[in-house]
Amino acid sequence: MSLTKAEKTKWESNLYIYNAALEVLKTKIKLVKIEYDMLAVKNNYSEIQMITDRIKSLESIIGKLEKNNLEFTVQNINDRIHDVVGCRIVCLTLDDVNAIVDLLRRTINRTEGFKIDKEKDYINNPKENGYQSYHFRVSVPVTFSDEKYNVPCEIQVRTLLIHAWAELHHLCYKENAVGPVKSQFAALASNIEATDQLVILTKNKR
Repeated sequence: MSLTKAEKTKWESNLYIYNAALEVLKTKIKLVKIEYDMLAVKNNYSEIQMITDRIKSLESIIGKLEKNNLEFTVQNINDRIHDVVGCRIVCLTLDDVNAIVDLLRRTINRTEGFKIDKEKDYINNPKENGYQSYHFRVSVPVTFSDEKYNVPCEIQVRTLLIHAWAELHHLCYKENAVGPVKSQFAALASNIEATDQLVILTKNKR
């Protein structure tokens, strides 16, 4: 899909909305982390390993639209791509993931203007390729002096082991890995799930 100069300019002129939504979402996640850190001492949770964020690249957006046979329009991006803005929280154990998921859900539901549109539990229900993560699709309010938007954003929560698997799998996907490699990654995912459970047992015995 090749973009006209006008299409690219229109997209770039809307980027400020997504950048603003990312700042609002990052602030919300910082507040969740503050509460999590207080609970961690009492409940023997581990520290959050990392928090990352991004605005989806134009190349990735075009690829997703092409995959769904959609034209590149701002309307299609707004209506059909719900992860232009994304944040990821990486924890040490599955217990930590469950704690973060619960805090996120309760905090977002109590925050005016925010709305959870969808939740997907790929940890207890992995994708066919072995992918695991907990996903929130959230409407984030962005208010300017003369405009207001509800921007769809995605939050992912996963363990460190799952994160390592997902990053390697993504690399293989980009490099067009052949069938045997893909099947090996799916098998590896089940081993990671067992290892995550072992991490919890080891931590609880300390």
